[in-house]
Amino acid sequence: MPLIYSNAFYTVAFVFLFLAWCVSELTGPARWQGSDKAHKQDRGSTMLLAASSGMGVLFFFVLPLFIPQATVTPLTRFMFFGGVPIVIGGTGLRWQAIKTLGASFTGSVLIDEAHSLVCVGPYKYLRHPSYTGILLVVIGFGLMMGNWLSLLSIFIGMLIGLLYRISIEEAALCQHFGQVYRDYMATTKRLIPFLF
Repeated sequence: MPLIYSNAFYTVAFVFLFLAWCVSELTGPARWQGSDKAHKQDRGSTMLLAASSGMGVLFFFVLPLFIPQATVTPLTRFMFFGGVPIVIGGTGLRWQAIKTLGASFTGSVLIDEAHSLVCVGPYKYLRHPSYTGILLVVIGFGLMMGNWLSLLSIFIGMLIGLLYRISIEEAALCQHFGQVYRDYMATTKRLIPFLF
């Protein structure tokens, strides 16, 4: 059984960190949904992301109860404390990416005529560093849970929604910026520097 279900210290630490991350998302990225124009460009990506990540989170919490043998028992404490800096680092990367975009950031797919292409900070290496940050956060929480099925469920649930969102965003950016964005795509990766 994972530590967060069997030990009060780990439960409190996990819940505190999880709620802090949720609050940071609700008071920041989730608020900036843009206009009706954004929802037209969004093509359902916000709904898919919410549904797929929501299912991933649901399975993340219940799988350890139904399949406790997937808990990595000898390493649970190491995984728990190893996950904490990954959550913090992922959150930091996401907020750095949002800060770099400044007023151009929205929680929906929205390309405004006044937007300029940002290629500095984390965008020098990745086209979607805020999404890389989210994936690091869910990997960190998955490690903290100590159950490999939980880790897979939260990661895959988030990844499905993000990959669709990325395809919609990149299509909109190519349409808006044309060859400039295609050249940028040729020199950067989507989520993992030098790999993908």
